[in-house]
Amino acid sequence: MSAADSSRVELVQSAREDLVSGRQRIAELHDRGLDSIQVCARLASLIDGVLQKLFLAAVDSFETQYGEVRTRVALVELGSHGRRQAAPYSDVDLMVLHSPGGVPLAPLVREFTQAIYDTGLQLGHSVRTPAEAVQMAREDAVVCSSLIDARLLSGNQPLFDQFRETFSRMVRRRAKAVARSLEAARNAERDQYGESVYQLEPHVKRSRGGLRDLHLVRWFGFIDSGESDPDRLFMMGALSKLEHRRYQSAQSLLLRLRNEMHFHAGTAKDLLDRAEQLRIAEKFGYRGGEGLLPVEQFMRDYFRHTNHLWQLV
Repeated sequence: MSAADSSRVELVQSAREDLVSGRQRIAELHDRGLDSIQVCARLASLIDGVLQKLFLAAVDSFETQYGEVRTRVALVELGSHGRRQAAPYSDVDLMVLHSPGGVPLAPLVREFTQAIYDTGLQLGHSVRTPAEAVQMAREDAVVCSSLIDARLLSGNQPLFDQFRETFSRMVRRRAKAVARSLEAARNAERDQYGESVYQLEPHVKRSRGGLRDLHLVRWFGFIDSGESDPDRLFMMGALSKLEHRRYQSAQSLLLRLRNEMHFHAGTAKDLLDRAEQLRIAEKFGYRGGEGLLPVEQFMRDYFRHTNHLWQLV
C-alpha cells in the first residue's frame, strides 16, 4: 500500500470513529431531554466536521496532481443539512459548485464521494456551475426546494454568493410558477404517503402534516419574501403569533420524534408504525388517563400538531 493510500485509509477510519462517537454523545443528550432543534444542530455540526475533513483532503490530493483548485470550487450542503436540522441517519445532500472551465473535477469528486461512502454516510451529490444549478432549479421542483436551504460549508465564498444571488433572482421573477411547482410536488408526495392527517401508521416526514410541510412553509416564505427562517418570517409579519407558536410546537415534536426513531433503529426510519407508537409513548413519558391509553394520548398529541401544521400550510 502506498503512503497516499495508507493516509486515506487512516483518514476514513478517523472520520468513521468521529461519527460513531459523536452520534453516541448526541444520543445521550437526546435521552436526557436536550431540545430537538439543538440535537439536530449538533448532528449537523458533527457531519460538517467530517465532510470538511474529507473534502480538504480530497482537494489537497487533487492539487498535487492537477494544480490549484480551491479558488474555483465551493462545497454546499442542501436539504436538512443545509437547514442544520439533520436527523441522526438522514442522507447527506451535497453540491460541488464550481466556476466554468479549468481542469475537469472528476478525480476530486470521485475521491471525495468515495471517502464519504466509506465512512458509512448515505450521500446524494451533484456537480454544477452556478448557471447549471439555477437552470436545474427552473426545471425541477425537488432541486429548487433543496437549493432554497443551501449553505456553504467550504470553499469559495464569492462563487457561492454569485449562485445565491442568481438563484434568488430567478425565484423572485418566477415566484408564482415556482410556488405552483413546489405545491404540485408536495401534493404528489402526499398522494403516495397519506392524504389524511389521521394515518394509522403515518410517515413522519412525508405524510400530511409531517416534516415536509414544515419545509413547505419555509419554501413559500422564501418565494414570497426571500426569507425562509420561521422566526424571521414571524418578525416580518408573514406569520401571526399563533401560527408561529404552532409551527414551533410542531417542529419540536416532529424533530424529537424523528431523532428518537433514528437513534433507536440505528438507521433512517421515518414510518411511525404501531410498534414504534407503543414504544415511543412509553419513552416520552405518557401515562394514560381521561379514558385513553398512553399510546392514544401520544397519537392524539401527534395528530393535533400535524393538523395545526396542515392548516398553516
